[in-house]
Amino acid sequence: MKPSFIFYFAKKSMKYANIRTALTILAILVGMFSVVLLTGIARGMNQGIHENLKAMGSDMVVVVPTTVSSNVFITSTSAGFRALTTRFYEKDVEKIKLVPGVEMALPTLTGTVKLEYNGKEFNGNVFGVDKEAINIVHTISIAEGRWLRAKYEVVVGGRVHEQFDEDVRVGKRMIINNKTFKVVGILKPTGDALAKVDNMIFIPFDAARELFKEQYSDDEIASILVKVSDGFDANEVGKRIDEFLMNYKHITDEDRKGYTVITPEFISNQIDSITNTLNLFFLGVSGIAIVVGLVGVGNTMYMNVIDRYREIGTLKAIGAKPRDIMKIYIVEGIFLGFFGAFIGFVLALTTGSLPFIPFSLDAPMALLAFTIVILGSAVASFIPSKIASEIPPSTALRYE
Repeated sequence: MKPSFIFYFAKKSMKYANIRTALTILAILVGMFSVVLLTGIARGMNQGIHENLKAMGSDMVVVVPTTVSSNVFITSTSAGFRALTTRFYEKDVEKIKLVPGVEMALPTLTGTVKLEYNGKEFNGNVFGVDKEAINIVHTISIAEGRWLRAKYEVVVGGRVHEQFDEDVRVGKRMIINNKTFKVVGILKPTGDALAKVDNMIFIPFDAARELFKEQYSDDEIASILVKVSDGFDANEVGKRIDEFLMNYKHITDEDRKGYTVITPEFISNQIDSITNTLNLFFLGVSGIAIVVGLVGVGNTMYMNVIDRYREIGTLKAIGAKPRDIMKIYIVEGIFLGFFGAFIGFVLALTTGSLPFIPFSLDAPMALLAFTIVILGSAVASFIPSKIASEIPPSTALRYE
């Protein structure tokens, strides 16, 4: 039997049992759609966060007095890091300035305070920084007003107004822990979920020392911001700072140092770890959908064999060989898988093109899924096709 006839007959056979065929294609479609869209979202999120990381700058290192793991950096920056075992003091900042490659090192303080603006109150986080911090944190960009100069001044992130349910204006007063501050600047919104700058409230370091005197001991600080000198690699400088601190604080066990030096490489590794875990979860969910679809292919092909006994008998009576019958049904099963996968792929790309979805096509994964669907459809059709090829012509022709 010619290959062209086999393909023609297999394609024509799909017109029978339209509802069953449509449901099988739908099952494959859902599986392929899930794989392409979900892995694309995971890849898009990874790329988006890495772009935000680049915007923060590749010349900044942060030293925090706690062990940072997994997604702690992403979720905790607005609340600040609190020391667990290792504490840092202002004198440690001066020591870090001596590390080769360090251009600038600044202390920070952070804590939860009572905020009041235009008679509205709520508890929020305040970040106390040196006035030079704007030269280190590249995501800080003034939209209105200016940066901090005097002690009792405050600069707010681009979305802080949402917490007060009204616009925060330059020149207005904000009361922080019963002390009056003047709003002197509003930052440009960044949309950066990594550093959460949009929700931060900045005050001068000396004012924060006064506000947080009950939370920190004398000269204790929350973290250290480090600007790396031009021509130096931030990751290498971070390693030098780590080695220096271990020697300076007489720490011999790497697992017990109780602090973390956050470098661009560190953040990148944490992001990749999170998105890879997310991707595995998405693949697991999508894989189940594909398996269900392939089971549907096998079931549909088996029912097609039962429904078309007389047709099989007629083909055999006019000279079709068992292997020809097998080829027809396997090709038909492949067609089911192909159409379902193709439609699912197109729908995933269409959905991923929506502006509010962080989508970036994972081409190797999409190709792998497409291949698995095609091969899986062939395998799922093998047993029904084998059954069809072994039906005696006389039995098939007598079948009602």
